[in-house]
Amino acid sequence: MYIVLLGSPGSGKGTQAKIISNQYNIPHISAGDLLRFIVYKNKEKYKDINNIMKKGQLVNNSLIISMVVRRLLKSDCCNGFILDGFPRSINQAIFFKKYFGSSIYLVLELLTLNEIIFDRVKGRLIHPISGRIYNTKFFPPINKGIDDFTGEKLIRRNDDNEETLLKRLMLYYKNNILLSSFYNRQNLSGRIIYYRIYGNGNVYDINKILKSIINSYL
Repeated sequence: MYIVLLGSPGSGKGTQAKIISNQYNIPHISAGDLLRFIVYKNKEKYKDINNIMKKGQLVNNSLIISMVVRRLLKSDCCNGFILDGFPRSINQAIFFKKYFGSSIYLVLELLTLNEIIFDRVKGRLIHPISGRIYNTKFFPPINKGIDDFTGEKLIRRNDDNEETLLKRLMLYYKNNILLSSFYNRQNLSGRIIYYRIYGNGNVYDINKILKSIINSYL
């Protein structure tokens, strides 16, 4: 099962990807989590990347592509994966399609209203090591500010503020026009399966829709 999960910042794709990963026993690969992890482990070495992310800008293509490809070539991805937050541009999508060929066949895109996105991001909490996502309003941890599995402290991302989010959304929508068009053409030609799903509801209702689509192609 090879899945690409698309969606704007705050659309809920990270939360859904983690749930799907557990449901189908496939690894969840998040480009954003990979970046945040290396920055978290070595802030001084990767301070330039950290500054780019804080400003809501995209890190250069070559770094993202090489990082994602290295992760996907690991043995746990042999039987499938769910890819979250990549590709984010038409150039990344074209490269990825050429590199993996027909392996990537199910592309799911979450469409979420901006007002809901801002509401979600304001309450988002992250476990920095695992990338687990919580929300103080929609998906809170059992104990306030504490990861359910490790008992470690949760943090807020540096880019989870309204100014940065607005920049990230504008950049996303600009790139997504071409990206959606690319995947729509691929879908019409029978090369992939592409669905656009409204992501405005609660976590569990959205997951039911995604799971129903995935199950229909197993």
